[in-house]
Amino acid sequence: MGTVPAGVTAAVLTHMRPRLAGDAVRYLLDVEGFPPERVVVVVNGEGGVDADAESRGVRICRLPQNVGPAGGFRRALEEAFADPGTRWAYLCEDDVTLLQLPAPRVAGLLERVEGLEPAERARVGAVVAFGRRFVARSGHAENVVPRLGSPGELAPVDVTTWGATLVARRGFDAGVLPDPALFFGFEDFDYYCALRQAGLTVLVDVVTARRVAHLQTSAAREAALRRDRPVDDEEPWRAYYFARNFFALARRHGRRSWIAWHLLYSLRRLQLAASPAERRAIVDGLVDGARGRLGPDPRYLRRQGEHRERATTEEVPAAAGEPLAADEAPDTVPEPARRADHRIVAMVLTHNAPETLARCLRAVAGQDLRPDAVLVVDNASSPAVAIDDVDGLPVSVLRSDANTGPAGGWALAFEEFLRGDFDLAWVLDDDMIADPECLATLWSAAASDPKAAFLFPRAIQGDGSVGEWGSWCGFLVARHIVEQVGVPRAELFWWAEDNEYCHWRIPQAGYPRRLVDGAVVQHDAVRRGGGVPTWKYYYEARNMLFLHLHVMHRVGWYPRNVTKLLGRALLRERGRRRPAALWAMARGLADGLAGRLGIRYPIDAMHEGRPPAPAGAP
Repeated sequence: MGTVPAGVTAAVLTHMRPRLAGDAVRYLLDVEGFPPERVVVVVNGEGGVDADAESRGVRICRLPQNVGPAGGFRRALEEAFADPGTRWAYLCEDDVTLLQLPAPRVAGLLERVEGLEPAERARVGAVVAFGRRFVARSGHAENVVPRLGSPGELAPVDVTTWGATLVARRGFDAGVLPDPALFFGFEDFDYYCALRQAGLTVLVDVVTARRVAHLQTSAAREAALRRDRPVDDEEPWRAYYFARNFFALARRHGRRSWIAWHLLYSLRRLQLAASPAERRAIVDGLVDGARGRLGPDPRYLRRQGEHRERATTEEVPAAAGEPLAADEAPDTVPEPARRADHRIVAMVLTHNAPETLARCLRAVAGQDLRPDAVLVVDNASSPAVAIDDVDGLPVSVLRSDANTGPAGGWALAFEEFLRGDFDLAWVLDDDMIADPECLATLWSAAASDPKAAFLFPRAIQGDGSVGEWGSWCGFLVARHIVEQVGVPRAELFWWAEDNEYCHWRIPQAGYPRRLVDGAVVQHDAVRRGGGVPTWKYYYEARNMLFLHLHVMHRVGWYPRNVTKLLGRALLRERGRRRPAALWAMARGLADGLAGRLGIRYPIDAMHEGRPPAPAGAP
């Protein structure tokens, strides 16, 4: 259990969710270590907490009517900071225990905030668990998961949802409070924007954001919530406030173009709406938003707060591609294998990227669960790679005298893997920097059936977005699978070799790709930047067509991807580069149609660039 320092008051806002609110109270008392007198529950009209939580001695503040999260969190801040000794308020939604946050976290988070430089610490207005940033032109808010390395592992963001947020007293003293007129929908964005306009910073807890990177998509978040409470598709009333309140957000904090983009996005939402009720809510919201109407609308209020009984596995299937949670596992799960009986080799492919390779290997050696050895495949780097060990971890180097691309390089790596005595391979491109717990998390998911391990982490991109595709991004694969399916096709050279192997061949053999929650790598993408080399148009066009025509024997996503490639050549290339790119595509399509593979188009040497600095780093 944690021990929360003095000066922090927790506040839970709840409406029609007594069981979830009770879970939140127990989490704060039993896990975070708040004393009961430092926990206040704001009951937003109907609802409360279950009997067990109410008996624990926490303070209950009952509002006469539902004033939405805007009015509810405003009252929560007022209740928390009514005590002059409260320097921080920890605001929690009543479903906080469903967010899979690391716990306990409050005491450690405060230590990191207090460790900031005095001038920076004095500007902190809020520390959030999830981060988003505005796209300047449209006002659309993108999820962002910052890289590790910021001071205190805290990075600036624009806005976020309420979730579990640490709010500093200085914002309250400056008069920054949620606007009750917004009631529901973007009231959290408006509040964080107001904090920043007051000269305060909104920081995201990088450690937490990376640990729950798997929840940074709407589909994954809904999958985590729908067992216990209705989600957006089941509550069409939400669409009214999202359509309406964005007008207020744009007028207060954005620009005129935000309104235009909002109307375009709303047309798309109308098309994708799950029901006539949701379409009607969107239209009503747009009309009222354009007219500037705010406040609660009696037509659009919550009717059900939580499921009376937790849904069973049969009622709510796991999200596609997600590993089963512990309580979803079938009755016949074998006993977890012992790590000592299963040797793991980390395999890293590199080409002309010594600094990037060094970062990758340091991250491999710094794992909470270290692999038994490292194999580096040097794809004709100049100068050649020469490494014996990294922090005591043995490293062997297998060199190719010619650059055979990722396809050829990984074919060499897997052939060497099969010649050795390792049971599993951890597969990383040199620009993949694994978080310290990555391999341990993957092994935990593999331990019940190591021979079937084909497990992937999430790959955080340089811009903070979360990638979930199957590439050479730190996946763990069993020797048993490689023996069965063979090695990657070296003759593909570059592009689609990962699709052929990870998305097609291995799944076709009966081993579906599984994403493992909590396993994260950082993708530095150091060889990107600048224009696209002409040779890439050739190999991308050729290999896409070959994959669909000669391997998969189906159209699939080919028309969309080849159209995007053609659009890139026509719209992005200028001068002589445009006809060169189109000619390279034409050659590639002809060779892909005929099944002519190998290195058939000359390539340019590639070198590493500098990785992005951590957000907030000097």
